[in-house]
Amino acid sequence: MSENEYANALPMRPVETEPPRTRRSTTVYTDTVRKFYEGGDDVMEIDLFAADIKAPTLRMGLQKAIADEGLGDKVKFSIYQSTGKAYLKRIK
Repeated sequence: MSENEYANALPMRPVETEPPRTRRSTTVYTDTVRKFYEGGDDVMEIDLFAADIKAPTLRMGLQKAIADEGLGDKVKFSIYQSTGKAYLKRIK
């Protein structure tokens, strides 16, 4: 096997062990939904870049938090991955 056989492979380096996985606490999403719902604004913006969170992760976290809080008919959200913005909206 020649060294150039895998010239297109991603760069790698050896490590002793894999680092432990970290997760955001689900309370982050629950607290976000509660704060929005208890506040007076009808629409709030979340900056994905400032929050250092990926759109799919935020989507799953908000969906679960809204369902767990029983607010499915009172709160909805939209995520625009291309702009890095998400919006919580009060349903009237």
